[in-house]
Amino acid sequence: MADSHPKMETTILPVDARKLGRIYAVPSTREDDILDDLAIEVDEHNTDAKHLLRAAEQLKHSNIPVAFPTETVYGLGADATRSEAVRGIYKAKQRPADNPLIVHFASLKQLTDLLAPSQATGIKALTNGHTLDIHDDDPIPAIYRPLITKFWPGPLTIILPNPPNSQLAPEVTAGLATFGARIPANLLALALIKLAGIPIAAPSANAGRWWRVFGGVL
Repeated sequence: MADSHPKMETTILPVDARKLGRIYAVPSTREDDILDDLAIEVDEHNTDAKHLLRAAEQLKHSNIPVAFPTETVYGLGADATRSEAVRGIYKAKQRPADNPLIVHFASLKQLTDLLAPSQATGIKALTNGHTLDIHDDDPIPAIYRPLITKFWPGPLTIILPNPPNSQLAPEVTAGLATFGARIPANLLALALIKLAGIPIAAPSANAGRWWRVFGGVL
């Protein structure tokens, strides 16, 4: 009798971020931006770089999640813009479909590129009952700027309104009008997200079948 549950293989790709090549922050147009954009020049002949490029390609084209380190725990990541890829996270973790995912970005530019196309000058977004002023020259609500300056890159998640016609797969937000955004401080995570060129949805890489987030409190 054929096995109805095909086996999945785990591939471990060791990567030393110090051997990838040149990774640096692009000078910001705002004085208070710590990481406006990230640039990476990898040595494609280096084994570590090859491994990271392979993981980035997996994120872009596969529906199988990729585990990667952050400054706190390992994340289990998938392309946040593709429903089938995001569903791979829920399947792997046996995670309830009403439990939204945090979206990881490599830079503020990547985040604002996701937010900006649908924003208009002076729009007021409602987030958890609070009104946030958003302007087309800066789609990130001004109230978050001091927190971003102080804590990003790092283990801080901010809750943002999910824009109309959002690029994010609906499974990421679990039907909510908002999503959680984070820029990790781990250099390997930043390089992976930058090379993939897509926002990465990722919960912690544990067997969190019964873990839940209540009331939007992170």
